Amino acid sequence: GLPCTVMACGDVIYRSTLPHNDGLTITAPGVALALAAASYLWATPGVAPGFFDMFVLAFAERLFRPTFRKDDFVPGKKLGEGAFGVVYKASLADPKAAEKQGDVVVKKATEYGAVEIWMNERVRRACASSCADFLYGFRESKTKGKGEEYWLIWRYEGEDTLSALMQSKEFPYN
Repeated sequence: GLPCTVMACGDVIYRSTLPHNDGLTITAPGVALALAAASYLWATPGVAPGFFDMFVLAFAERLFRPTFRKDDFVPGKKLGEGAFGVVYKASLADPKAAEKQGDVVVKKATEYGAVEIWMNERVRRACASSCADFLYGFRESKTKGKGEEYWLIWRYEGEDTLSALMQSKEFPYN
């Protein structure tokens, strides 16, 4: 290399006149900036909580939660149908699991199934006691034709509909 790039000739005098900083200097503006950045990252809905939920909690949950397939439950009475799918009351095909788990509600999503699964998983982790008990969501290949079906499974919690609950005097506490 060139002599000045190897030896840093002209830089020696300049560097020797600068004040030496041997450690981290904590200043009031630096602390304020760090606190502002931390509050921004952790504020609701926030970047950091979403990152933690998506890459830590969701990953850990996938390791320990039970998984289901379409053949694991027996659809029963049709509870309703709408623009986003058909909902059935169902029971698990395995008698031991059915006795332990009880009845479930399954939805065959016709649109936005992947998004609905993600939203239900996120809501379950964020505020589990405020919504229906979502058990699992999965994707399976259609038996006839091309494409995939999305299935969502909740614990069966009763015959009441959202409309009936909203018209109740106890709403929104019911």
